[in-house]
Amino acid sequence: MPAEEAKKRTVGKPVRGESGPAAPLRRPQKMSEYTARQVVADIVESGLGAGDRLPAVASMAEHYGVGYASVREALRMLESIGLIKVRPGPNGGPVVNDRDGAEFSSVIRLYCQIMGVTYRHIIGARQALEPILVRELATGGSPEARQELLDVTARDPAPGADFRAQARSFHDLIACYSVANPVLSLFARAVGQIYREFIRAEGPSTEPADRPEIHAEHRAIAEAVAAGDGPLAEQLMIRHMADLAEYVETHYAMALDSVIEWV
Repeated sequence: MPAEEAKKRTVGKPVRGESGPAAPLRRPQKMSEYTARQVVADIVESGLGAGDRLPAVASMAEHYGVGYASVREALRMLESIGLIKVRPGPNGGPVVNDRDGAEFSSVIRLYCQIMGVTYRHIIGARQALEPILVRELATGGSPEARQELLDVTARDPAPGADFRAQARSFHDLIACYSVANPVLSLFARAVGQIYREFIRAEGPSTEPADRPEIHAEHRAIAEAVAAGDGPLAEQLMIRHMADLAEYVETHYAMALDSVIEWV
């Protein structure tokens, strides 16, 4: 769509539907916003993934029929919400970012701060989301995905970093392999990222005394998923997340009611 079409998107009259009151007026679209939308559309239509390079600023300005300033502002907008990153240097430029939920969590943090959302709400969100996702994985996930979850829990992890890495992989796989509702998957990954940042910021607590039991819970959930037993996997995850909430309440109670800040 040429840039001239974007310039025409000023509203002169209220828009009415087939019935009912006039729709609210929309503000004119800025050229940088038009450009950002076109960049996103091209990323999707071209099937670009994490690490793929985008055209240079000059090429995009010519392609979209806009000025260099509009392109640069569009790229800053997309970088600020985590969709791309701009690498510095002579061989740098705009690159498609990862879509693992980590960058999306920054956007959620902004709204959380404005709305007064606390880390206790984040724990509650995990308790609500993960049982749904694990049920979906058990009933609709591919055999390969279910087997991967089983493989992650196959060995007994060593205390410390190894245990934490395995636990993270376990929960990340459940979120990533949601097949029925990618929206839930996206939010679960973002919420999980905020949770991990909270734990890291508050400092490591002592290693859970029930670490073997936590691993056993992971293994039981993975076995239920591998067997395709959605209801069992869901119930096991509900109990597991309740145990997690109790652990966090015990070790991080003073910080749980802090309002999440945008970083």
